[in-house]
Amino acid sequence: MEAGFRKQCIAGKLRLAFGSLLNPNVIVFTPGIVVEVMLVKLVDGMSENPSVAVGVLGFRRTSQGHSAGSAVRCSAMVFLEAEMSWNVLISPRELDRKGLLLRKAIIVRLLEDVTNRRASKEHGYYIAVNQLKAISEGKVRELTGDVLFPVTFTCITQKPMKGEVMVGYVDRILKHGVFLKSGPVESIFMAEKSMSDYKYIGGENPMFMNDHSKLEKDTAIRFKVMGLRWMEADRQFQLLATIAGDFLGPL
Repeated sequence: MEAGFRKQCIAGKLRLAFGSLLNPNVIVFTPGIVVEVMLVKLVDGMSENPSVAVGVLGFRRTSQGHSAGSAVRCSAMVFLEAEMSWNVLISPRELDRKGLLLRKAIIVRLLEDVTNRRASKEHGYYIAVNQLKAISEGKVRELTGDVLFPVTFTCITQKPMKGEVMVGYVDRILKHGVFLKSGPVESIFMAEKSMSDYKYIGGENPMFMNDHSKLEKDTAIRFKVMGLRWMEADRQFQLLATIAGDFLGPL
């Protein structure tokens, strides 16, 4: 760590909601998510202004129509902060001379775009808009009158990596393996051959068992990523997982 900086740890829980970013230091997340946060920031010892943030968080997604307190899914992963430049399209009716309402409209549209795009091959899954850094001069589209504003912002992202150890839960059980989910990653397959000595047990509630434990629906698992690929059409990553190794398996 460079001289003049120190670590500042912030622990707590953030209930994530779709809201405004009028305060540029406020992290705004997508709906229906509760995050247990342990952020480590590099803080300038003189100004106390954070310059870099990397978070290791617990991530729980709530079911639609339920309160955040009823969330039962959890996973642990590393979150990164990335700087991005996008174009935000604003309709003429949202323009405002004073600038405040225009800024709010740009923020709301940016949050909508982040939610709709979901993820990218370069940055991984978009978790939260962290800071709106700059709004450049808009360009008017002649046919529609819409205005295109280039914006620069920072975003909390999560990108799975080969060899990474993650925590997820069992979503579906098949004869030849199980499908897992971990935070925003919803397509993780673990084949039977990568589950060490576990054997498939069929029936109304299928599972995989060995002499010491079992894998059934909703079982929390620590696993290792064997491989992954980006699916452009679905805008998501597909992962291959294994629990063959030390300290891996059901929690």
